[in-house]
Amino acid sequence: MPRPPETSPPGARYVVVVELDDIVPRRDPARPNLLVATTGQPPASGWAEAGRRRRYRRYGGHLRRWRDDLTPPDAWASPADARVGARALAAALSAQGYTVNGRTRVWRLYVVDLDPAGVVDPGRGYVYVGQTTHQPDVRVRQHLERAHNGRGPLYARVVARHGLGLNRELTPTTVLFDLDSALAGERALAESLRAAGYTVAGGH
Repeated sequence: MPRPPETSPPGARYVVVVELDDIVPRRDPARPNLLVATTGQPPASGWAEAGRRRRYRRYGGHLRRWRDDLTPPDAWASPADARVGARALAAALSAQGYTVNGRTRVWRLYVVDLDPAGVVDPGRGYVYVGQTTHQPDVRVRQHLERAHNGRGPLYARVVARHGLGLNRELTPTTVLFDLDSALAGERALAESLRAAGYTVAGGH
């Protein structure tokens, strides 16, 4: 995120964070909905103005309070810099579990049981590890049904060929808030299952 300048030149823009009511379901029950917006006024006075701008109008009736603890204190020199700063701040807050600007996407890990006949030595079990923005059972069904979208296949061949179904006992209930965390969690889960004696596919 670009660092705001120490002084506020003419035409400067601000980034403001406003707490909303539960306009959409919270990604983390302990963290509220937020609006991250740009404004031409200092945040203390500009936070209410942000909800009247056309771009943020859907949030106008849902503003609760200015989050000065989350709002950068200084101005950016240009609207373009402020937009970059707002995107970076929104991503950082989203990664902490806040529901930012109505985006409710979360990631989950899942484990699929595979037919042990599909591998020479299944060990304690032959499984596939993945991560998804869907509910795990929905994602497993995509694999088993060899689903496609406009960009191509949505399934892993090993699951389509050997998948038996979701392993609910091994599938974590943890919700993750960004793709990097989901990918790291996928790798960690695969490594832990290998260490426990499973033969693991996926887990990239």
